[in-house]
Amino acid sequence: MRRDQSDEHITMGRNNAAAKELVRRHCRHARVEMAGGNSFAGSMLGLPMGRLEVRCEHAPAPRVSGHRALDLAVEFYRENCAGCQHRLGSGELPNLATVVAERDATDEAARRAAEQAARDRVARHAERRRRRRQLVAGEGYVVRDLAEWLDRLDADAPRSRDMLPSERVAAAQLVEAAKHAPRLFSQPLVETLIDLAVDTAEPSRLS
Repeated sequence: MRRDQSDEHITMGRNNAAAKELVRRHCRHARVEMAGGNSFAGSMLGLPMGRLEVRCEHAPAPRVSGHRALDLAVEFYRENCAGCQHRLGSGELPNLATVVAERDATDEAARRAAEQAARDRVARHAERRRRRRQLVAGEGYVVRDLAEWLDRLDADAPRSRDMLPSERVAAAQLVEAAKHAPRLFSQPLVETLIDLAVDTAEPSRLS
């Protein structure tokens, strides 16, 4: 075993020991057990490094096992501990409940951040289209075509599907125009193109 792998396993064993303590503090009925005994390295180091399960006399038999006690304990908590009338906590903190609360808070913050990022992308998308319409209002048909092709490719979120035929045509036309008539792309128009590539996560399509 390489040194980095050994260090990773030792860290996992220490984390498992810490998770066992969090479970004990949360409820004296719950416990983290090694279903098939400890590993050789775990036995040598005095750390839980075998296949683990979370058990409680007031909960169904575990359906899953694994090598990371905290992930198993959090899943067990969500499935069995909410509203349980048999809980017998030690009163010590932090415990499993506080860790789950922290994870929930982190997940909620990430969800809100993602929602705000989506709203920001929608606003930028609308602004890009408005700017393009304004920029080409007095231009000839060729520049207006550029803006139309950009509009076909523009989106308010990363594309989660293959490009439509009309979008492929627009991308090809833009690439050819950039190769043979780059002067048609004014600086403000180029800026909307760059913002489009960032927001749709498709810079390689237009490079």
